[in-house]
Order: sequence, then C-alpha cells, then structure tokens
Amino acid sequence: MQSNVAIIDVTTPIVTSTVVKGPWPAITAPAQDETSIQAGVKAVKANHVVEALLTIVPMLFNNLEIAGFSSTATDGLDSTLIIEAIKSLMMKHHGLYHPLQDVAANLFVSADNGEITMADRLDIDLDPCDDTEVIIHSTEEDF
Repeated sequence: MQSNVAIIDVTTPIVTSTVVKGPWPAITAPAQDETSIQAGVKAVKANHVVEALLTIVPMLFNNLEIAGFSSTATDGLDSTLIIEAIKSLMMKHHGLYHPLQDVAANLFVSADNGEITMADRLDIDLDPCDDTEVIIHSTEEDF
C-alpha cells in the first residue's frame, strides 16, 4: 500500500530573490551641511503646522457655527486673530517664531497670586516671521 503523504524540506526556502543589476549608475545623495539640514527640519515643522491648521480650523469654526456663533457675520479680523493665535502656539511648540508670541508676552500680565490679566497698555515692536513663515489664508472659502 502506497502513502499519499509528501515530505517537504522546510530548511530550504521555497521562494528565492534575485537582484537585477542594471546598466544604470548608482544613485548618490548630495552632501548636506548642517545649515541645509536645519532648514529642512524647519520646513518640515512649518508644514506640520499648516497641515494641523487645515485640520483644526475648520472643526473649530464648524463647532462655533453649531453653537450659534457665526463667523460670517464679522469682518474676519477676529477669525484671523484666532487662526494666528493657534498658529503661534503650534509654531512655538516647534521652536519657530511667530509675531503673536511677542504680543502674548506683552499683552498679558501675571499677578503675584498667579492670576493672568490683560495689560493696561500695549507698546511693542514686532519682528517679522523668519524665512519659514507659515501663511494660511483666512477667508471663509478656504475652510
């Protein structure tokens, strides 16, 4: 009587891979200095801020609309301030500069008891954003 059992050698791989060596030249990455690497990191961080804003801002204004606070009834400056404040917070998280960081540092005063109040007077000079300035259009159509 013959057995229909097959014996498989599990020590030998069933599939083998073959590397195709073509006539193309080897790809080499250009040398990078520390300045270009830091600029790339800043660009990635700035892009992260933009991507996060494009996610957060529509949800924020949609929830304000649901709660009965229409942003279309205003001139857009309040909405722009909110967007820029969120952008400033996220840029500060990444170690990037935004002019509202200076505004916030001078607009609010901490009392001895830890309470934060608004300053009576605001007199500051703003530095422009650096070369990785994050620009978001604040028109309602964009969101």
